[in-house]
Amino acid sequence: MAHDVVTMSVALMCLWGIASPRIPTGTIGTAGLGTIAVAALWSLDASVNSGSAIDVVFGGMGLVCFHVLLRVFLRPRPFTPMRRTTDWGGIEEPADTDQVEPNR
Repeated sequence: MAHDVVTMSVALMCLWGIASPRIPTGTIGTAGLGTIAVAALWSLDASVNSGSAIDVVFGGMGLVCFHVLLRVFLRPRPFTPMRRTTDWGGIEEPADTDQVEPNR
C-alpha cells in the first residue's frame, strides 16, 4: 500500500514538472521526467522485475542530470542566474546603472 502511494506521487510529480510552465524542462528534461514517471507506474505491476524498473529510473535521472548540466554550462555566462535586469529589456541587455542609487 505505501509503495503504491509513493510510486503514484513520484509519477504525478514528474508529470507536474513536465506540464508546469515554471520549470524549463526542454526536450531532454521532459524525456527524463517522462522516463521516471513511466518507470514508476511500471513498477506497480507485480510481474515486473524490480531491477529493470530501477534501471529505467536511473536512466531517467541521468537524462535529467544531463539536461541540468547543459543548462548550466551552455548559457552565455556560466554560473550566473538567467534573470532579466528589467522587465522592459532583454536578458542580455545590461541594466542602466547610472540611475540606480547605491545601497546605504
